[in-house]
Amino acid sequence: MGTVQYLSPEQASGHPASPSTDIYSLGIVAYEALAGRRPFTGESQVAIAMAQINDAPPELPVTVSEMVRNLVYSCIAKRPEDRPASAAHLARAAQALRRNDVAGAIAAVPILAEGTDLTAATAVMGTAATRILPGGGGSGAGVSTATAPLDTTPRRNPWTWPLVALVGVLTVALVAIIIVLAISPSGTDPEATPTSPAPTSAEATPEPTPEPSETPIVIRAADYEGQPFAQVQAALEELGLKVVRQDGSVASSPTQNDTVQSISPTGNLSVGEEVTVRVYQSYPGAATPSTPTTSTVGPYTAGQTVVINFPQYSGCPADYTRAGYNFTLTNATFASGGNPVAADATSISIVLGSPGTASVSYTASCSPGGLTTDPSDALDLTVN
Repeated sequence: MGTVQYLSPEQASGHPASPSTDIYSLGIVAYEALAGRRPFTGESQVAIAMAQINDAPPELPVTVSEMVRNLVYSCIAKRPEDRPASAAHLARAAQALRRNDVAGAIAAVPILAEGTDLTAATAVMGTAATRILPGGGGSGAGVSTATAPLDTTPRRNPWTWPLVALVGVLTVALVAIIIVLAISPSGTDPEATPTSPAPTSAEATPEPTPEPSETPIVIRAADYEGQPFAQVQAALEELGLKVVRQDGSVASSPTQNDTVQSISPTGNLSVGEEVTVRVYQSYPGAATPSTPTTSTVGPYTAGQTVVINFPQYSGCPADYTRAGYNFTLTNATFASGGNPVAADATSISIVLGSPGTASVSYTASCSPGGLTTDPSDALDLTVN
């Protein structure tokens, strides 16, 4: 099957194909033939593959007999062990249903017995016919009735024959493929005519080139860029791809930390293919503010009021704005007001403390989120 609509759940999860996956694909074809539509659809191949893994198929029409419906449901069971054991078992069950042999079908595919009303499934309806018999002649002739034999001809569901024919044709094709693969050397075309002699014992036999996956995995960069790396890695590995992380550019803001910058390759990929995901490096933080200054020349005395100057901070990231300042004073106090200092301020007044050293440093804050810078270098003042 060349499209994802016929892909088994285990193949959609990255596991290799097996005889059980062929039975699943055959079940999808049988469902489509009976219902006139596919059981699993979606806006993209990825959506259809996820439906194959997680969703239950819609019910088949009630006009299809219960045993035929159950046989189709068993073929498209999510777990391989819940499907018919082999193509031969499936064929025997279909042939038994053609004969209305419910017991034979259950013997071939035992799971058909689960949830089935066996009494109703095996009942054969018949009717009694009344006929007019000629009398013995003369005035004693009369009308009498006799019961005709019951009609025991099996009544077939109108969907049985199309399903049996479809199963038969596909089973023959499946068996033929298995035989060809069994008798053909690995990695060779059974119909190709060799053009060169077989390698001698001294020659090395080359490794067969792996064939690409029949069903491509469609990857679009826009679906993953800007998303957290851990989330993207899980999604890609679930599709059967190998993820290689690579450092990208430095983030321009903390919100970009550990998110996906780019992904390559994109487009149609195969199961097991390697995908490189570039991830933004952590935002280094806002720049440290400049050292404060004063226009008053020392020496300074205890209790003196001094004006401290500082430039308006402009180191907030592009998507942040300056929110204000917080000062740290040692051996000094605010002449008026206090922390926090307004965002448009460029100076504060302090009152120096006792003789010794007074110092002033500050941090700037950016919003939103309260991003705070490292503290500036301290301005030291000698107090006499």
